[in-house]
Amino acid sequence: MLQRVSFKVLSHNQIKEIHSASLKILEKTGVKVFDAEAISLLKEAGADVVSDNIVKMPSRLVEEALSGTPSKITIYNRKGEPALFLGEDKVYFGTGSDCPNIIDVFTGERRPAVKEDVIKASLFCDYLSNIDFMMSVGCASDVPPATSDRHHFEAMVSNTKKPIIFTAYDKCGLEDILKMATAVSGNLEELQRHPFLILYDEPTSPLKHSKPAVQKLLLIAEKNIPVTYCPAILTGATGPITLAGMLATGNAEILSGLVMHQLKRKGAPFIYGIGFDVMDMSTTIDAYAAPETLLMDAAACGLARYYNLPIFSVGGISDAKVLDQQAGAEIASSCLMGGLSGANLVHDIGYIESGMTSSFEAILLNDEIIGEVKKILEGVKVNTETLALNVINKVGPGGHFLEEEATLKNFRKIWYPKYLDRQRYHTWVEGGKKTLFDKLNIGVKKILKEYTSEPVPSKIKERLAEIIRKREENIKI
Repeated sequence: MLQRVSFKVLSHNQIKEIHSASLKILEKTGVKVFDAEAISLLKEAGADVVSDNIVKMPSRLVEEALSGTPSKITIYNRKGEPALFLGEDKVYFGTGSDCPNIIDVFTGERRPAVKEDVIKASLFCDYLSNIDFMMSVGCASDVPPATSDRHHFEAMVSNTKKPIIFTAYDKCGLEDILKMATAVSGNLEELQRHPFLILYDEPTSPLKHSKPAVQKLLLIAEKNIPVTYCPAILTGATGPITLAGMLATGNAEILSGLVMHQLKRKGAPFIYGIGFDVMDMSTTIDAYAAPETLLMDAAACGLARYYNLPIFSVGGISDAKVLDQQAGAEIASSCLMGGLSGANLVHDIGYIESGMTSSFEAILLNDEIIGEVKKILEGVKVNTETLALNVINKVGPGGHFLEEEATLKNFRKIWYPKYLDRQRYHTWVEGGKKTLFDKLNIGVKKILKEYTSEPVPSKIKERLAEIIRKREENIKI
């Protein structure tokens, strides 16, 4: 038998306590909602709408929302083939989005990201076997800021077949991106049947739902396309300093978002988004790779499982400024924590500098480490063949297994690295004493030079460009 390797941070009783605390926050403290349609939906459903946009929600609304939300979601690739099975213990890894900076592969310098970086990142991730989904990696500084979200989506969908998690700046941006996705799928019904994209949306901590966030949440529910609603909450700043208080507050934000989402369209696909971070009080930096961040994210996975919702979390991240020893340690530990916690979608692969910068070499290192993590998550298969009693009896005390048929049959099932070093010392010296970064940089350049993805048809590509062009003409950029 095979048992998937995992761990739990919270006991069942602790989860129930945090859930109860979140319900009390929603009932007594309430949340601010800055959208008239959402307030109308909530009021009609029985929420108490008080002054200054504050809405207090009875626990009944949360229970009703949870009862109708799908526990499993299938996400497809651009060609309509099943790619991600969200729910239970399936774990997938992908990049993050919208970093203002990128480490230039050829100069090694940190610089503002441009659209070409998003194009190259999409091709790069399309090639890598352990990157399961795509986010934009960079925020293009060389296109109009008001429409850069559309440019990011165009760059991604044109250069990778893999599922896409995208950001939209407002309802108008979401409408345009859905038009682009519909053009790729052929029609809205096909897009709904075989969604290859997920909207990333987020509340404003603590306990606020901005007008753009709610408008996007309601529109995506109406269109029946998957969304992850993900707070970006910081200890001692936009959330309590205590970890349990952080979890209760962030959980209340997610649940109140779910209520509005389900009131708009019962049964629309919703993914529990996790972004519980630590603020380093000495620098005011959002410490992405802090142990408390990893611990809270893993704990929040327990809450999502309690609600039987698919999970969006983080991993493959570092606070280091370059891909150095610190980055390697933090990337490995956060990838492993994300995998062991059972998050369905582990994003932000390749982030360094606390989410301010992306690195192609860091993405490639993540691809290697994710392969290792996936091997660990497989666990130990125990059956008659793997116990190998006949082989052990044949070889006997003092023998060896190198010449056995079972060894030849199974040795390739052992995980082998492409970039992490296992050479003997003299072989490493003869090969030029290449560091891990040296090998990663060479690997990145080789992939970018040689790999081409399957393009979208030219007519669709023209349609995507037309949607962007018309929007930019309308807003007089």
